[in-house]
Amino acid sequence: MEQLTNCPWAPLGQLPVHYCETNLCAWVVQPANTWSNIGYLIAAYYIYRQTEWKPVRKQFAFASLALFIGSTFYHLSGTFIGRDVDVGAMLLLSSLILIQTFSRTVGKRFEFSPIQIFWMTIGLFGLSLPSLRGYGMGGGAMFVFQIFISALLELMYSRQNPASPAVKKSLLVSLGLFAFALVLNLLDMKRIYCLPENNIITLHAIWHLMCAYSIFLGVKYYCHQESA
Repeated sequence: MEQLTNCPWAPLGQLPVHYCETNLCAWVVQPANTWSNIGYLIAAYYIYRQTEWKPVRKQFAFASLALFIGSTFYHLSGTFIGRDVDVGAMLLLSSLILIQTFSRTVGKRFEFSPIQIFWMTIGLFGLSLPSLRGYGMGGGAMFVFQIFISALLELMYSRQNPASPAVKKSLLVSLGLFAFALVLNLLDMKRIYCLPENNIITLHAIWHLMCAYSIFLGVKYYCHQESA
């Protein structure tokens, strides 16, 4: 695999090419995979500015902002530390999603307070961090696993507690977008569909944009359910 040397980010230790997009010897190593992170910033902004302010929005706005910073830095620099910051932000998001889901489904009888949910999220995030170093299933796989468990719980819960069609649609579209985006991401990483010299739009860039919208829809669902 290609290893960049004598490039702006080389002193921080750059990774070999990991995605379809060819790494450039420049300050922006992967242009397409970098600019597309704007989706997370837009999602964070619109989650934050909702007129009906709730603790769940604070948490998801912060997680989306952290993902914007982490993923942008990773694809901007192509460094090992950038990868760790990116995957760490992903694990923060998936930990938040899993704890939010758990608190409203399996653990709903305990009526956890927002501060308890916050500390439970931090605890699960801490327990997930060793996967950054390849322990267990790895950081990316841990992220997908936590989302998968959350999706199962939400779908089981939605059957037992029927929601309005609009609310349920937010959940289903959010999960459908994430699943489709995951397929596109795998096609990119496995180079099944790959145009390496395309630095404008890639399947991984589309993954960023679709995941950002999935987060936004997921927050809409959580807030509707919180009001129910």
